[in-house]
Amino acid sequence: MNAKHSQEIAFGILAGGAGRRVGGADKGWLLRDGRPQIEALIDAIRSNEERLGLAPSRLLISANRNLDDYARLGDAVIPDGDEFDQFPGPLIGVMRLLQAIQPSERLITLPVDAVPDETLNRAIHSLLAADANGAAVVTGPDGPQPPFASYPASLGEHCQRAVAAGERGMHHWQQRIDTQWLWLAHSPGNANQPGDYDPVGW
Repeated sequence: MNAKHSQEIAFGILAGGAGRRVGGADKGWLLRDGRPQIEALIDAIRSNEERLGLAPSRLLISANRNLDDYARLGDAVIPDGDEFDQFPGPLIGVMRLLQAIQPSERLITLPVDAVPDETLNRAIHSLLAADANGAAVVTGPDGPQPPFASYPASLGEHCQRAVAAGERGMHHWQQRIDTQWLWLAHSPGNANQPGDYDPVGW
């Protein structure tokens, strides 16, 4: 998609969920202000990179449906795999993304339903500035925000062992690794209710 990528960062969008709170819809393709949520989120990532003078990073999308549509937007679409149920949990998506990046890359994950606003900008800036040698997770007044995180590629094997042991939640795993908690005065927003999206189709 992009001819020039950062050699240090890969953004991973977690879009593999079941969308239970929105009637089973794929939130990436629900419309907010007339455009798909996934497109607005990618624009937010690219705008922050441009603002910081960074080359466009590789963009990976963890998804389990609408794979061809997602493939138009990112450098690679990473499904969870046939050995898991269709919607096995977010830690599987993190594991697959870590397996897909290069040893020299750091993975920054964002949920597909992240609201593109100034709070998200601050979260992205904090994750980009985090220590590259360990995990970092955004936290705030509402507590930890596990999908807003940064991981070195070296954590891939640890994540794989956690999944093999039956772990499916990101927060429990994040608590067991060397995690830096990035405090923000306001927690990033998530568009995870029907009322957060345009009424078309509801």
